[in-house]
Amino acid sequence: MKNMNTLLHFMRYFEPHCLEIDGTRVCYVSALEYPDKEEALEVLGGNGFFANGPTSVVLKYAGRENVDGDEQWRLSDKELPGTFPVWEAR
Repeated sequence: MKNMNTLLHFMRYFEPHCLEIDGTRVCYVSALEYPDKEEALEVLGGNGFFANGPTSVVLKYAGRENVDGDEQWRLSDKELPGTFPVWEAR
């Protein structure tokens, strides 16, 4: 049941959204929902997330990690047990 709750949390958290990280706009979308890179580009580029489209889109893997007693999503370049695929656009 914990895996299902984690998957549901992942799907909600990785709906298309953006953050500003060190002055750079970084956007994320679930690769489970948009498995094709072109689909991810369409979602992120076509919905106003970027004025001129992203310059790079890479596949990352998100997993839950306990940081100071708080569960947080951490991204990795490698697929590990318990991780889910995410498109990261900049």
